[in-house]
Amino acid sequence: MTRAKVVLEPYNSVWPVKFEEEKEKLISIAGQWRFGAIEHVGSTAIPGMIAKPIIRHYVWC
Repeated sequence: MTRAKVVLEPYNSVWPVKFEEEKEKLISIAGQWRFGAIEHVGSTAIPGMIAKPIIRHYVWC
């Protein structure tokens, strides 16, 4: 098994924009079946914090 390299980056003001784009995609997919809030959590959500720059959606089936 190989280990993935962890990359940390300085805060990027684009991260909240990318989150909003992902949120809109999720809302368009879930539509009327959506329940609850879609929130931006984790290190990319905290202005000024060094973070692993990963913003993606998860779909559980």
